Amino acid sequence: QARAYTYTDAVGTPMLLLLLGVGCAGLSFAAAGSAAVARTPPMGWNSWNSFGCGSKMTAPNIEAIADKLVSSGLAAAGYTYLNLDDCWANASRSGDGSITGSPAQFPSMKALASYAHAKGLKFGLYTSENNRTCAGRPGSYGYELQDAATYCDWGVDFVKIDHCGTGAPGTDGPSHMNESWVRLTSACSLATHFLTRL
Repeated sequence: QARAYTYTDAVGTPMLLLLLGVGCAGLSFAAAGSAAVARTPPMGWNSWNSFGCGSKMTAPNIEAIADKLVSSGLAAAGYTYLNLDDCWANASRSGDGSITGSPAQFPSMKALASYAHAKGLKFGLYTSENNRTCAGRPGSYGYELQDAATYCDWGVDFVKIDHCGTGAPGTDGPSHMNESWVRLTSACSLATHFLTRL
C-alpha cells in the first residue's frame, strides 16, 4: 500500500513524499498506535547533501553508497531508502515526453533500482510538481501519468515531490501542489497502486 506524507521544510517550502512500493507492487508500514502512523519516518540516504548536482552524482557512486548502507549496518538498523535528489534526470525529456536519467551519469535507472533492491534497499527519486526542478531539470507538471508509469517500470519505491523550480503561469502555491499530488497519485492508481493519503 503506497503512502503519501506532507511536511514543510526548514524554510517553509511544502514537500510531499510519495512512497510507491517496490516495482509498484505496494508497500506496507507497521503502525504504531494507529493505521495512519508509521513506526518511523522513511529513513535512509539522500544524495543532495553529499553530491548536490556535482560530478560525483553518478550511478557508480550511488551503488557505492548502497554498498556502504549495507556494510555499515545502517540498512539493518532501518536506514533502507536510497534516494536520488535533483540532478538525476536528463536536462530535457525524450522525444515522446518520457523522463530519462542523465545518460552520462545514470544510463539505466532501472538497473540502479535493481541494484538497490538486490541489496535489500528501497530506491527513491526526486521531482518537482512544477515544469522544472530547482536545478532546471524536467518536473512532473503535465506529465504525472507518464512519469508515474516510468517510475513504476524502473522499480521506484519512493518519490519526493516539492514546489521548487519554475511552474506554468497560475501554478504557484499549495493548492497547485495538491492538484499535482492528486494527478500523480491518480496516475499511480491507474498503474495498479492502492494509494492512501495520510
